[in-house]
Amino acid sequence: MIKEILPSVGNPDDVLEDHCDHEEEFAGLVEAIEDVLDRLEALEKEEVSLRADISVDLKLKGELEAKLEEIRARIAASEPAVQDLTSRTFRARLPSKKMASARRALDLDMDNLSDLISTIVEFIVWMSISVVSFCPMNIYSAL
Repeated sequence: MIKEILPSVGNPDDVLEDHCDHEEEFAGLVEAIEDVLDRLEALEKEEVSLRADISVDLKLKGELEAKLEEIRARIAASEPAVQDLTSRTFRARLPSKKMASARRALDLDMDNLSDLISTIVEFIVWMSISVVSFCPMNIYSAL
């Protein structure tokens, strides 16, 4: 029967013997293929999960863009004073954040400046005491 299936092969017993000699190699290849298939299956599941996440994100993005367009349309349809106020409000947000950061930096600078002033005052007081203790009494009596 093997000769009927594989007529071009010389001796079917040789083919069977070669196959048996390489059986361990085939088993290793089968395991490697199964590992690759398992990884592929895991990647396919991860792809499905990521597509679902992306789908949700795109849906949310679409909803937010629609709301933003609605807000822009309302602003465009509103009175010029409302448009100006809205524009100023949006523009004021960024500078207010920058102002808060600048205030924090200024507070640090003010703390450093007050430390410097107190150090200078202490130095002046120390110098005054040193001068008074160094000068003879008759110089102060002349003043």
